[in-house]
Amino acid sequence: MYIPRPGLLPTFLRELFSPRTLQREPESSLVMEDSDEVKAYVEGGQSNALAATYLFLNSHASQVLHGCRSVVDLGCGPATLLCQIAAANPSIAFVGVDLSATMIAAGEENIRQFGVTNVSLMQGDITRLESIADQSFDGVMTSFALHHLPSYGHLEACFNEMSRILAPGGRVFIDDFTRLKSIKSVISMAYFNSEDDPYLFTLDKERSMRAAFTFDELKSLAHKAFPENIEVFATFKVPLLTIIRTRPGNRAPASLEEYFQRARTQLPEQYRHNLDDLRFFFYLNGMSNDLFGTFVPLYGQMAKLRMMDFSTLPVLHQLHCSHLRRLGSVMKMMAKASFAYSNYRLADLYTPQAHEKHREVYARKLADCFVSELGALKGPLMKFGQIISYLPGDAPPEIYKALSTLQSRSAPYESAHIRNVVEQELRQPIDKIFKEWHDTPIAAASISQLHLARLHNDRLVIVKVRYPKILRAVKTDFSILRLFSPVLKRHWGLQNIGELIDELEDLITSECDFIKAANFQEEFRQIFSDDPQILIPQVYTDYSTAAVLTMDYVEGQSYEEFKNSSTQEQKNKAGEIIWRMAAVAINRYGIYNADPHPGNYLFVKDKVAFVDFGFTRRFSTVFIDLWKQQSLAGCAGDYERVVEINRHMGYEFPGKKFDHRIMYDIYRDIIYQSWRFDRTFRFDKPFVHAEQMALIQLCQSAKRTLRMPREFVAILRLLWGQHALLADLNAEANWHRIVFPLLEEASDPTLFDASKRQKALATVGLEKERHA
Repeated sequence: MYIPRPGLLPTFLRELFSPRTLQREPESSLVMEDSDEVKAYVEGGQSNALAATYLFLNSHASQVLHGCRSVVDLGCGPATLLCQIAAANPSIAFVGVDLSATMIAAGEENIRQFGVTNVSLMQGDITRLESIADQSFDGVMTSFALHHLPSYGHLEACFNEMSRILAPGGRVFIDDFTRLKSIKSVISMAYFNSEDDPYLFTLDKERSMRAAFTFDELKSLAHKAFPENIEVFATFKVPLLTIIRTRPGNRAPASLEEYFQRARTQLPEQYRHNLDDLRFFFYLNGMSNDLFGTFVPLYGQMAKLRMMDFSTLPVLHQLHCSHLRRLGSVMKMMAKASFAYSNYRLADLYTPQAHEKHREVYARKLADCFVSELGALKGPLMKFGQIISYLPGDAPPEIYKALSTLQSRSAPYESAHIRNVVEQELRQPIDKIFKEWHDTPIAAASISQLHLARLHNDRLVIVKVRYPKILRAVKTDFSILRLFSPVLKRHWGLQNIGELIDELEDLITSECDFIKAANFQEEFRQIFSDDPQILIPQVYTDYSTAAVLTMDYVEGQSYEEFKNSSTQEQKNKAGEIIWRMAAVAINRYGIYNADPHPGNYLFVKDKVAFVDFGFTRRFSTVFIDLWKQQSLAGCAGDYERVVEINRHMGYEFPGKKFDHRIMYDIYRDIIYQSWRFDRTFRFDKPFVHAEQMALIQLCQSAKRTLRMPREFVAILRLLWGQHALLADLNAEANWHRIVFPLLEEASDPTLFDASKRQKALATVGLEKERHA
């Protein structure tokens, strides 16, 4: 069982909470020609301290490049790593390219010392490979070379050259430093385990880290140059090292696995730990497949690392629930936001040089204002901030980035109060309830926060604890919201806005009842028990009440970790799983988990774990049949049938004539667009924004004749939220083939008989209005 070394913790914490990234300091010289520096570089590359890093990179490069005939290594330096990769892959012909003649000479000496015969070297500029023909190599690699380039333009040129010389279907392996946030971190990592290294080598390592490009710069260029089947990984949370690679294809031969497993055992124990540190921090970001054999970090380590996110956050000591306090907080937030936004807009009057800086400063202030105030309020007001964070719009990107922290990383509640809730609910001291309990949460959201614990049978669990007084806060927030209902009614054009607010309040109040949430979670777990791609944690009812919910711990990537480290193919697959889960649940079982914000998912290899079922709505069979037939009729172009179904669903008010044609056109041309046709469809932010605008247009153009059935409060939240998440992933699939078989499953053929009419109306709460 592996545990990372405590010596890495200070750097990890410093990087985690530093607000900004260092300015890049390009190296003073593009070419290393000084003989002393080259000598130190060669000696450092052969030291025990670097042996673990080179072995780790060698294993992943070999896994990617296996099967290639010819591979070029750009910026090979003295060819130390290149010779090691060549020794592990004797069937591949390698060509090393470097601009420094002194390095080439050192490389020739290394080739002789390693005794490899499948490596040749040539002098050249990796941004202008004029002597190499188009598509002439079926493998391209570069290691710790890109940071030597003087500018981003040179980096882009290098990526373009790699793309040009790579044959169709070729393999890519790139690794390099990535720029850190703190100069202390740079110095700490440059001198970590450097006792045996030449001083000039360590100094060069420090300069290299200062000159490194950012993770986002490398990732953006990688996806632009190699749009197909590319993966980008970095060390977890702190992108000290980034790896860009073609996704490994066929499993490497057993002989190659034996080669690296034997090489690992030959490392001295201290440097073997260096290797496992690298494996661990890449493992946490999803790069778990290597050639060293099974890697089992201490279970629960990811949760403990996430606790570090909360160690410097302000602690919430109480939740204000009075109308005056919460309304005052909202007004204060709006005043601050208005001031920051005014200054943000004034940036247009500044000189071009000051324009961007000014806008950035005030956009950040605007974002911080929302996050700090909403995070302290908790409840529905914070939940609205969560929803805004993942819906596409025109606000500055800093706003969305900041609001995204509300999904799981708001100010945590004081641990003493949380302990008190657990002990009162479970009626025992916490150390008797659990064998292990962690006061620092791993997530804190709008209704509750999550804590890691261990049962006495050694089972690792997550304990979801409801905030004290949150039910009063929910009631207060909806009282405040009703004050604005006349404004919402005019803006949206919905006559039954009060009914919809009541429905939303019922759903959020139910979300605060963890007994209901636990029952829903178990029901979903049973429904999808045979689906190997859907994970739903088991609930422990003996450790759960209305305010405490205990479930199995799931070791997986958060949404942001998954998004930043996954290939488009993996994102497509995850999107398909999320879509299928919702489509099956509502169309076949009439149950809807309508809280799709990113904090409610974890990603485990090729699976998705669904971990929150509080905001769940159950629908009648009659309503589901109506909704399915409405969709089928709309896709088939049967306008008259759509109008009939709409009337049964209660879209019209008695005595008012609603123009169904507007709704028919919007649904058919926009809302059904992603799944109407038997073809692949890629979600993107412009499409989701168009969906939102279309529904707003529908409400406003109805001129107060549209009644929105209250069931659609949950449906629209899922529709907008799920589509926004899929757009953020740019997920592509044939959604039609998932939805249509479910829509076409047998419905009640007598649904529109006169005897069924009253039942249909009753399900949407209109029977009294019809009698009137």
